[in-house]
Amino acid sequence: MICFDKLKIITSPNNVQDINMNEFQAVYKNGDLQYYKYNQKFPSLFIMKNFLNDELAIEITSKILKDNCINLINIDNIYECFENINKLNICQLNIHDIIDHSMVVKCDPCKDIVYSSIKGIKDFITTEEILKNGLVSPIKWIYITKYRRYSQI
Repeated sequence: MICFDKLKIITSPNNVQDINMNEFQAVYKNGDLQYYKYNQKFPSLFIMKNFLNDELAIEITSKILKDNCINLINIDNIYECFENINKLNICQLNIHDIIDHSMVVKCDPCKDIVYSSIKGIKDFITTEEILKNGLVSPIKWIYITKYRRYSQI
């Protein structure tokens, strides 16, 4: 299954209602409303209702899935991502229409690697082949699902 750590989608601005203006920033230029913007660092979430481009941009990371983030964003949990946004009470998204009528404009796909030990993973990510292909700084943290904690390599 294809999984993503980050997705950015563009959809109709009609797919967001009940915008909480205490949470969103309204941006004006020469007295004209340009867009509403919401930006949150953790879990990473960006929403912009752009009146100039007549579009709604939503950028999420897998951390929006909370405890389920270890599964990354995929076809089985994309609905849950948008449900979790709605639960924040910052706005209400039309989830069905977003899923059926959106365009993915940016994504960070992930490829699963299976090793029985952290040493095996460390050896894999620090090989010359990986470094040659552009990974210049090895992963520093690996999520250990069995113990639900992070471990430094």
